[in-house]
Amino acid sequence: VYAPRLDDPSSGTFERCSTDTFKITGPCTYEICYFYLLRMGRDGWKPEQVKVYSPNSRAVTFYYDMFLPNGVWYGFNLCSGSSAAAT
Repeated sequence: VYAPRLDDPSSGTFERCSTDTFKITGPCTYEICYFYLLRMGRDGWKPEQVKVYSPNSRAVTFYYDMFLPNGVWYGFNLCSGSSAAAT
């Protein structure tokens, strides 16, 4: 599921030391095994982790704990036993 632009400068999302929650709906999904984020702009962003819940599978946590590169999809593909970060 692709969710365009989750940030809203007036809402305080993605601020330092904050926890943000979003409800994103889309077509039926199966086990969640990959997750990618895209950062655009001059401000750096260092997410610690992303936890994804789905009614059809167990919760999955993706650990980032690094500054995301600008203008590049960055994330993890844990499908089929893969554990490496990918860009």
